[in-house]
Amino acid sequence: MNLRRLVFAASLAASAVAGAQQLPNGFHRTDPITDRDLPTGVYFAHTGEVFVTEKNGAVFKYSNLLDATPVLYDAMSAEIHTHGDRGLLGFALDPRYPDVPRVYMLYAFNGGLFDDPPPRWGSDCGTTVQETPDPGTPGGCVVSAHLSRFEVVDGVVDPASETVLIEDWYQFFPSHSIGTLLFGMNGYLYAGGGDGASYNWTDWGQGVGNPDY
Repeated sequence: MNLRRLVFAASLAASAVAGAQQLPNGFHRTDPITDRDLPTGVYFAHTGEVFVTEKNGAVFKYSNLLDATPVLYDAMSAEIHTHGDRGLLGFALDPRYPDVPRVYMLYAFNGGLFDDPPPRWGSDCGTTVQETPDPGTPGGCVVSAHLSRFEVVDGVVDPASETVLIEDWYQFFPSHSIGTLLFGMNGYLYAGGGDGASYNWTDWGQGVGNPDY
């Protein structure tokens, strides 16, 4: 990059910072949704309803962007592990919603694969709730993830209706876990997942001496 381009790039960066600090004349800022705890997504239905997911598993439903009294649409905090990057990270309405009253969620499940009921770990990943051995790596504890379908009854999610479609994503470190959930134009449901690697070093799966890794 030559000096002229470097100066131009620096000018753009400075302009962006200045613009973020003060709006141009004639513009004003409005925050239609506030007071949410670590929101992980905002989703819009064609009915005008707005759904906000929180990392801890709560989902709030707003009738529109002017709604100041949202409804607690769902709360799954007992089953969700929220340490580090983990939590409720994916949410999707059925494409035919509300005619087909179903929603889908992708979350870090606070249990192992198939045979460990929640909660398996304490919130800090260092204190076990059950008598399950700690994997022994600082900041790490093994959990899985769920892609689940839920029925909506009387305007809110029915937790008892959960159907686990996929239980997988063996997660050793609380980073690079599951993520985006969305329906494609072809009607298929797509789920994103990371490599489960640590963000503290270049991790290609070289952790040795640990049977859980």
